[in-house]
Amino acid sequence: MRLDKKILYFILYWILYSGLIEIYIIRTPFIPIVADFLLIILLIKRTAFKASQIKKCLGHVIPIIIYLFITLGTISSLLNLITVPTYLWGLHYYIRYWILLICAYRTFNKHDVLKIKRILYKATFINIILCIIQVAMGIKGDPLGGTFSGGNAEIALLIIMMTIIVSCDYFYKYISLKKALLIVCGFLFIAILGEIKFLYFVIPLCMYGCYTFIKKGSIKPIIILIILFFTFIPIMKGVLSLYYDENYVEMVFDENKIDENIHSAHNFQERGMNRGTSVQIVTTYILKNKYDLLFGKGIGAGSASSLFSSSIYQEFRDTNYYNFTLAYVLVECGWIGLILFCLTYAFLFLRFFRIYLTYTDSQIKYWTICGSLGSVMTGMLIWYNAEVLFAFYIYFFFYSICFIAIRERKQFLRDQIKINGKSICNSSCIQR
Repeated sequence: MRLDKKILYFILYWILYSGLIEIYIIRTPFIPIVADFLLIILLIKRTAFKASQIKKCLGHVIPIIIYLFITLGTISSLLNLITVPTYLWGLHYYIRYWILLICAYRTFNKHDVLKIKRILYKATFINIILCIIQVAMGIKGDPLGGTFSGGNAEIALLIIMMTIIVSCDYFYKYISLKKALLIVCGFLFIAILGEIKFLYFVIPLCMYGCYTFIKKGSIKPIIILIILFFTFIPIMKGVLSLYYDENYVEMVFDENKIDENIHSAHNFQERGMNRGTSVQIVTTYILKNKYDLLFGKGIGAGSASSLFSSSIYQEFRDTNYYNFTLAYVLVECGWIGLILFCLTYAFLFLRFFRIYLTYTDSQIKYWTICGSLGSVMTGMLIWYNAEVLFAFYIYFFFYSICFIAIRERKQFLRDQIKINGKSICNSSCIQR
């Protein structure tokens, strides 16, 4: 195995299991940056990226948007006199995942796709078992994170990603109903005991999304949607009532309580923002002039790192802007930067969805369904918390195997056409 491939596998294992060091041995700010350091080594070894390779993976539009975003944030940093170390620290949050994606795309092949998928399945079972043990030890709520030191926020990323994969695997008959139910029940257990209310809705949504993509053109998804409309809430109430009291169960599904929860002051601070108020509080207290509203304070200006803390963090830490992606990006890059940031993932969805519409091959459709739903969930996570910035390596490994599997399958189809002289996909798929 080549060194660059070994480094990528080490990064994957480090992301999945290094949290155990922080949970049970020692908590230090240096453990999370090991993956960043290894990625730098990989960059040095692999030298510069070729534009053609990046375009093959991401297309033409996404690299341009990323370039505009970084340029905008850099200019704002220069105008706001952000120090070089703080700027570089802030910059790495925005580019490290895309670098990982391109490195993986250049390094891995179809065998690695299957290997990574097996690694993720194994990590899923390990986390379910470990969470059961942690619950038995009295660990519940936010700290419940299995192998992840970030608690329920980080393990939620694994749950969303694997719910998509497990659902597709079941509907494609790659795994048994028993295995799929075991994993989904394990995820619901973690969501309920970890009080990740977001997942009460996202897990069924991912499963239904997979089914709808696979059964496109069938009336079955519509029938199931009608059934779920009448049965979903009663079923979830019944499941939650097995552990929580009636008041909690009613609160979870009460519209007024939900609205109050997403608009209430976070941590009971006077200026503390929440998901529903993050943009409003940033534009009220932090970005007070038109230039800042448009272009932000610059990359690195919002850094909450103990190593490279910023003046914005020192003055406005009580607002908790660093807990929400929308607020954090808005502080550093303004409305224009935030729009570009969101457009990146919107075009990522469109790239997967375009391939989904173009090809009839079941394998390509499988991976484009995974990538499309993953992109949609990323949009929800941008609103939900700040993990898209601070703990998204695992998700970009997921994106990378989607793109690699699609590339490898396209090559297989081309080879088959050369051998057999006939197409087994849409007539225009090879050109695309």
